[in-house]
Amino acid sequence: MGAFTKGRRFHKADRASRPRERSPVMFALSISILAGGFLWICLMEEISLIGITLGALVVLSGWALAVRVAGSTPEISFSRLPSALARLGVYLLLSLKAAFVSAWRTGIAILRPGSSRPGIVALRLRDTTPERLFLLSYGLTLSPGEQVIEIDEANHTIYLHLLHTPNPEAVQESTLKQYDHYIKEILP
Repeated sequence: MGAFTKGRRFHKADRASRPRERSPVMFALSISILAGGFLWICLMEEISLIGITLGALVVLSGWALAVRVAGSTPEISFSRLPSALARLGVYLLLSLKAAFVSAWRTGIAILRPGSSRPGIVALRLRDTTPERLFLLSYGLTLSPGEQVIEIDEANHTIYLHLLHTPNPEAVQESTLKQYDHYIKEILP
């Protein structure tokens, strides 16, 4: 059976003559799957079909959770898409750098017991949306030694467990600075 629209059956010739509608959400999803696959390959340090597939699955799971949290697919406009993707790329690169630093510190903490100072930091976000909360928590959880333990949507707070917390105020300040600079620009 073919596709039906308003009682009319489309043939292959009709489909070929119709202009394809391009969805900004699908475009952003495609770009983020490719970027996620690339980041996954960078983290795994090998190029393989399995690595690309796992990276794409990580990104798809993130999108699925974002859609579930938001209740619908996020609104993305073509005019803001290039700057939003650039800021998302910078945010992910900064998260990747933080992941490497955190992995180093975590390794040192394993080799030298008693050198870590674990703690829980409450990140109170000013004006936020469920999508922004999700994106921030997703980026924070990528780093070894950092784990989001609760998201309180009512109070706009993320509770973050850190393996290394020498200065909770500095952690809160740097995270909120990244939130204000990148995530608010990605998801206005």
